[in-house]
Amino acid sequence: MPVFFLSDSLYLDPDHEALTLYNQAFKYGDGIFETIRVFRGKPMFMEAHFARLFTGMYFLKYNFQEEKFQERITEGIYRTIVAGNFNHARLRVQVFRYHPLLPPDFLIEANPIEDFYSSLSTHSITDFRLLPLFATPLSAFKHNNRLVYQMANIHASETGYDEAVLYYNQHVAETSNMNIFMVKDKKVFTPPLACGCLNGIMRLKVIALCKELKIPVKDMTFTSKALAKADEIFLTNVVRGIAPVWRYNEDTWDTQALPITTYLRNNLFQTILESK
Repeated sequence: MPVFFLSDSLYLDPDHEALTLYNQAFKYGDGIFETIRVFRGKPMFMEAHFARLFTGMYFLKYNFQEEKFQERITEGIYRTIVAGNFNHARLRVQVFRYHPLLPPDFLIEANPIEDFYSSLSTHSITDFRLLPLFATPLSAFKHNNRLVYQMANIHASETGYDEAVLYYNQHVAETSNMNIFMVKDKKVFTPPLACGCLNGIMRLKVIALCKELKIPVKDMTFTSKALAKADEIFLTNVVRGIAPVWRYNEDTWDTQALPITTYLRNNLFQTILESK
């Protein structure tokens, strides 16, 4: 069952009428959020999440005191985890305001999920070209203007795929919910932030992990043709970790024969276990 935490209060009823019509996020998409993974009862990568969240809030000119706001959100996260007795969960921390000059507030939504880090989660992906991505300062964080991603998700669902690939100037940028990587000749490649993709926390973790493991890694532009010819493709976000791709349009891969992806997944999981 989902658990909600709003304005320092817990709500277990998803139909609880707590938000007003003056909410700027509802009226104008004026909001920013973070998706946080709870792994074995603990929220992960909190420092990185707060760093990206506050970067976005400062850019959007939110009127807030960083230390106090972080304390409130942190308390809310732990109270939510306890209230839901969550072992593995997906938390969405939504920050919003009722007026541009007023201090912001936040809503935490928590839902139980499977342990994707220790079980294999594979994906199928297809192209979405109806709406291109544009690289702007907003691209670096999770703001509430998500129509391109929403339309891409609908397209993937309608065509029988898990994720849709988004493009920037005919170059692969990311998928509807995840950053994308491809492996070619034992080298790892991922689109640069200049393509308008999210500065994903798991994306950064995987790049750092590649460097630690002496696996060549580079952010560079590539096309759908190069993606189709990849030796391996995998997707990343904090909820699912590293997710191998088994199908891209009509091309398929044997997920039991992805040496680089498997090596990275195993080492990521070990790193997470050691950090607990």
